[in-house]
Amino acid sequence: MRAAEWERLKKSGNLTLEIYCHVKKAALNFEKAITFSEREKQVLLEIFARTVGCWFYGDEFKQRYERACYEKLFDSEKKRKAFEFLRQFDNATILWPAGTEAIMAEPELLKLVAAPLLDALEKRDTEFLKGLIEAMAIVEQREISSKTGYPGSRKKWLLEYGLQHRFEHTAHELNEQFVSKIWRTTDDKLRRECKSLGVCLKPDKRGQAAVVYGKKKANTTPLRRKKD
Repeated sequence: MRAAEWERLKKSGNLTLEIYCHVKKAALNFEKAITFSEREKQVLLEIFARTVGCWFYGDEFKQRYERACYEKLFDSEKKRKAFEFLRQFDNATILWPAGTEAIMAEPELLKLVAAPLLDALEKRDTEFLKGLIEAMAIVEQREISSKTGYPGSRKKWLLEYGLQHRFEHTAHELNEQFVSKIWRTTDDKLRRECKSLGVCLKPDKRGQAAVVYGKKKANTTPLRRKKD
């Protein structure tokens, strides 16, 4: 992103917290040749899913992804907004060098981070504040139940996986190579989750027909790209 384009974006009112952090982090990496950490990759993959995934697959993917992110808070607009505030704050501290201290010292970034919370406090929005407490509890429980401290849900992870891989792994391969390193689950449960989310898996190899002919129908209901 060129400097002139960056300045126009800041003045247009379309600057989001993710764009701000992503551009600044990318600039720092370019200048200092710093590689992304695993957590930074997770944040950037989430940004990719929310932009490219929704653009390719439309509202169907967007609704599945947001339900996976917000879980029981999805049906409340204010609680979703509170969860989004927490998510953006966490992402900013991860993408921004020196974390919270740097955010406090950067007026533009601090304004982007704090705006939803300040608005809720000014309006005495108790539902937003209750939603924020619930969102923190959900994230904490996710981190505790994950082997790696992953703050997202498994459904969110699977949807992000599905954007990068189509019919590449069987349920067993997916579990053995990836999922089992983060959560404890069975191949059968993982297979059902992928099918409900439209994540495309390779057919399971069962019996002589599957081995010889390899024409068993895939056990997923894939998302279709939206038409232009």
